[in-house]
Amino acid sequence: MKKSITVLFLTILFGISNAQKIDQKEKISQIIQTTKNISSGNPASEKEYAKSTVKYIAEEIDWQTLYGTEQWSDIISSWVYLNTSIVMDFYVFKNDFKTISNKITDSIQYTDFVGKMAYFLTKQNKKDYINFFAPLVRASGKIEKYDGILAVYIKGTPGTYAPDLIIKEQDKNTILKSRELAAGNYTQTLLIFYASDCAHCQLLFQNLPDHLENIKTKGVRLISLSADRNEKEFKDKAKTFLWKDVFCDYEGIKGTNFQNYAIIGTPTMFIVDHDGKIILRTSSLEEVLKQINK
Repeated sequence: MKKSITVLFLTILFGISNAQKIDQKEKISQIIQTTKNISSGNPASEKEYAKSTVKYIAEEIDWQTLYGTEQWSDIISSWVYLNTSIVMDFYVFKNDFKTISNKITDSIQYTDFVGKMAYFLTKQNKKDYINFFAPLVRASGKIEKYDGILAVYIKGTPGTYAPDLIIKEQDKNTILKSRELAAGNYTQTLLIFYASDCAHCQLLFQNLPDHLENIKTKGVRLISLSADRNEKEFKDKAKTFLWKDVFCDYEGIKGTNFQNYAIIGTPTMFIVDHDGKIILRTSSLEEVLKQINK
């Protein structure tokens, strides 16, 4: 007879604290089954279960042995779901990810692990999590080729083609194709992703006017994209800018362009060449000027 959700919670919570009572395979089966039956109400008992379970998954599971079994994909799915929908703590998720990454030393296994993680995050529409983990995945040095689902980890990185910009204007969207941004007399494009209330952005905009003439002389088109949600706040700040291409989608850092360029903090700047390829990603005006003046 199928156990109730409450009984399964207790079984796993107490089972996790004593690894001798149930073997790993049975524990994993219980985790998978319980997670599938968990509700979206997020009561205290479910959160306690989720915190204990993600800790167990990260710290106790033998990932080398798990690879290749039918439970491999299901436990990754459960781990992703519990972290993003119940625990909802980037710090916990990040530490868990680092722990698991250190355990999975084989490049093939690691590639499959982060590929499935990307798949489940994409399925849940959690692009902000993918953007958050992308630098960690790239820094691992374990991925030989970023193709298929793995391509999400290299969005907005130098050497890749810049995503098209989607500009929202009243009831329509205008597409600015990255390969056409530096059309005409332009040679490059400087994209600035910012937020009006960002202290580092304010410092950037204080220093930028001193270099605008040089930027213009070098044939660089400047486009800024705001993470503001308030239209008045955006427009008040935009009035102070000395360039014309100033846009905002009013969705914060989860806005379409911010997600497409994998922005996790502001300011973030890109230099895009004449063909639409990213040649620099940075938060430093000094690095931007150095690249422009080459």
